[in-house]
Amino acid sequence: MLSVYSALWMPRLIEINAGRYGVIGITFAMLTWLIVVGFCVVVVAVISAELGGAARPKRGR
Repeated sequence: MLSVYSALWMPRLIEINAGRYGVIGITFAMLTWLIVVGFCVVVVAVISAELGGAARPKRGR
């Protein structure tokens, strides 16, 4: 899913930003994409940890 979205959205975003702002626009586009991907990874990791913790019974001491 991420690779398909990257292939469709990123080239257009880079082209628009390059035309508007030059090299700094390309940099901002890439940084924005990395931030979005990083945020998604963190969200998925938190959801996975919560669901995995809920499936395991808690041990008493």
